Amino acid sequence: MSTTLSPDAMNAIWLHSDLALWMRHNHGDLSALAANGDLDWEQAAGTFQRDGTFAGLGDLPTPALLQDTWDLVTADLRAAA
Repeated sequence: MSTTLSPDAMNAIWLHSDLALWMRHNHGDLSALAANGDLDWEQAAGTFQRDGTFAGLGDLPTPALLQDTWDLVTADLRAAA
């Protein structure tokens, strides 16, 4: 029997990943980098991969995965405000 998670359930899991928790904790600094155009997703992905920081459902972060996680974290913080 296979279980299919709803999008809300998957997002909840994703938002509790090491990567999402790190992004939440460092949201102010990351927001400033992003606003200045200084946030390099490619470089950040390499750093997280070397550090063994996992995203979502246990995947090593890619630039696209970082951006998706950033969007989810930012949306979650806005919704909680």
